Amino acid sequence: MDVEPILSQTRHARCAVEGRLVNGGEPCTVVLIREHTDWLIYPHGVTGLAVRITGPDAVKLAGRILAEDR
Repeated sequence: MDVEPILSQTRHARCAVEGRLVNGGEPCTVVLIREHTDWLIYPHGVTGLAVRITGPDAVKLAGRILAEDR
């Protein structure tokens, strides 16, 4: 699946997907934002839980997801 990144107001590429919280099962939007050479991953509205990963680690993560979904 090819997903075109959306540019945010800050001009950083971003992507959002819908998920469910592990604790409680409530819907949650997960946001990924490209910031220079890193990616920020966080549940929408909870910036205190953001995780920053490097570009190479993001590629590794995406590759693993793609390999497991085939």
